[in-house]
Amino acid sequence: MSWLPPDLPKGYVRLVYCLGYGEDMLLNRAVTSSRNSGTPQFWKIFHACLNAVICNNDFGGVQASRSTLEQRIPQKIRLLQSLRAAGVWLVDASIAALYVPRQPKPHPHLHETAIEHSWDLYTGDVVAEAQPQAIICIGHGVERILRSRIDRLGIPWLRVPQPNARLSSKEHFAAFATYRSICEDPRRVNRL
Repeated sequence: MSWLPPDLPKGYVRLVYCLGYGEDMLLNRAVTSSRNSGTPQFWKIFHACLNAVICNNDFGGVQASRSTLEQRIPQKIRLLQSLRAAGVWLVDASIAALYVPRQPKPHPHLHETAIEHSWDLYTGDVVAEAQPQAIICIGHGVERILRSRIDRLGIPWLRVPQPNARLSSKEHFAAFATYRSICEDPRRVNRL
């Protein structure tokens, strides 16, 4: 795949998004334990952080259904580099995968406990050390679990719905506009 940059990390690298997640053609062996569906909804969020989004076609460069692998992967790499340059980071509330495809969802108490412990033992320190100007908390459930902990950071924040929440198109596009607005000017958190 000569169109990939030569300086991509080889093997396992901590805290780097894996471009093979959702991209079977990049893998040197097939995923056999589950479907490699990736997280297309988060690529939409990444894209919306830096780009105006008016319709679904605006996501074409990062969606498998609207681009070829040879178009999409360089676009994803550029997007991640642009997010880094803009100081935009996505930090998962949990350090462990809480949902496994084709497996029963964990008990809500286990889900909540995993997020609390992840925040208390790792994620909270990572966020505090980064000293962000603003925080966008993704999801009502995550907000409910972490509200008091995020408040203690003393950093302006707001919550937007999960990208796979059952919302109208208008509500989803309002969330995309919020990402862009906050990433353009984090001080807007206080005005929303």
